[in-house]
Amino acid sequence: MKRILLLIALCGILTTANTQSFQLVKNLYDQTESLLYDYDAGMTYFNGKLYFTSYYGDIVVSDGTSSGTQIVSTLGMQKMTALSFHKNRFVPMGNKLYYKNRRNELCVTDGTNNGTYVVADIHPTDSTNQYGVATIMGATSDKLFFAGNDGVNGFELWVSDGTANGTRMIKDFTPGLVGSFETSSRHHVGTIIDNKLYFFANDRTNGWEPWVSDGTEAGTFMLINSNPKGHCSDLMANSWGGYGASEMKFFSYKNAVYFIAYRGIYKTDGTIAGTTLELSGANYGANIMSSMCVFDNHLYFNYLSGGNRQLTKSDGTLAGTVVVGTMSGSMVSGFQEFNGELYFRCKKGSSSYNDYIAKLAGSKIDSLTRTTSGFFNYSVDIVQPIGNDFLYMGDYYNHAIYRYNNGANTLANPEFTSTYDNLLSTPIGTFAIGTNSTYGYELWKWSDTASEINELNENSDVKIFPNPVRNIMNIELSSDANMKILNSVGATVFTRKLNSGNNSIDVSYLTNGVYYLTDNKGSVWKIIKN
Repeated sequence: MKRILLLIALCGILTTANTQSFQLVKNLYDQTESLLYDYDAGMTYFNGKLYFTSYYGDIVVSDGTSSGTQIVSTLGMQKMTALSFHKNRFVPMGNKLYYKNRRNELCVTDGTNNGTYVVADIHPTDSTNQYGVATIMGATSDKLFFAGNDGVNGFELWVSDGTANGTRMIKDFTPGLVGSFETSSRHHVGTIIDNKLYFFANDRTNGWEPWVSDGTEAGTFMLINSNPKGHCSDLMANSWGGYGASEMKFFSYKNAVYFIAYRGIYKTDGTIAGTTLELSGANYGANIMSSMCVFDNHLYFNYLSGGNRQLTKSDGTLAGTVVVGTMSGSMVSGFQEFNGELYFRCKKGSSSYNDYIAKLAGSKIDSLTRTTSGFFNYSVDIVQPIGNDFLYMGDYYNHAIYRYNNGANTLANPEFTSTYDNLLSTPIGTFAIGTNSTYGYELWKWSDTASEINELNENSDVKIFPNPVRNIMNIELSSDANMKILNSVGATVFTRKLNSGNNSIDVSYLTNGVYYLTDNKGSVWKIIKN
């Protein structure tokens, strides 16, 4: 107990000395860069660590500390830009991450050098790096789906079990070199639901329509031809794919799968017979609606009507569909839940620029952030939490990260210039990649008063998030442990045996202030309740 009280006193000293800012995690590369390049690092949190591809082409793994950040392989991804839309992704299957490297080969990593290698090269004679694996679309526990081109069949749907012999094309939708997918990964839209991949494809007979696959040829088929005279979406059919096409996803809702297609919202049980048009009309459909999500046990979407965007919620029936907000001349997309509320990206007018973030407050839409002179990337979460505040990529042209705090928008990265795609909040911290006159493209981590005490226990297997916390705090443990929460004078306000894995604790009853989480080994973590 004396040690705990000593650490609590030390926490008070650290609190007064610390400022909230990004800190360099580690200087991995002894060089600087004069060219600003918006490359996509594919930042991914997996099994307690952050994985990304460095600007210099290496696979890097970090636990958020300098000593725990290291280059594990030179088998990195291509240097994609924010505008290329061939998105870099690490996709988990089992206890490993799969990705495509700069030669478009299928690769795997377990976070070690020996465990990072090429699984399969489906087009070994390609010297242009234009073929091979295009996009990893998703994975079940034992099947990895991707769009690929072997130089014979065009871009088609493939599957892999993580071995070279287990990597094969599922179905030749379109015989010959044309293929059923465009080269742009903006067309490679897929969602894993109940061990199946739901996706859009073009068999060159029915146009772009919704399909499903269980990884076998017999189990891969078109769900419905929603538009017998054309495509399910003009945006999807466009050679660029379009921002709207990127939002055409599939959603698990009320024991079924919902999606947007021609002139409406459809529901399917994964069979042709069980695929039906649920919400139809002039205001519904892929050419009118730009995005959809599931929030608070309802479907939320928006459609264009009379020059205005109507934010709408539905229980899946026409009678249970109501407009909850109207936005003049704006587009709405990128739905995201944060702290129990629905946030989304808005765009003023028809311009490609002037983006901002808003949220649904009851029946009113509140505009929160400054309007950017550029735009938000459609493919990343717009809100990256830091406790009850959040960071966001607030300006594409000036490469600025902003912090939103109770109505205020302040610059968060004066220490470096950010790369546009690379901002990610994880249980081990919030990270960004950027460069300045002293360092090249390196990893930076957000630091605030709530994280300082964790450095006294940086080798601990305990993860606490969000921190600061308002209502629900998650405590992630590697083994069972007796945990206590003490207030600033050392009195116990919570005690419970927590299980291995994630534990959700309601701390809404605590008054705002500083608290300390302790375990039966005497370790201490600071918690901010606000």
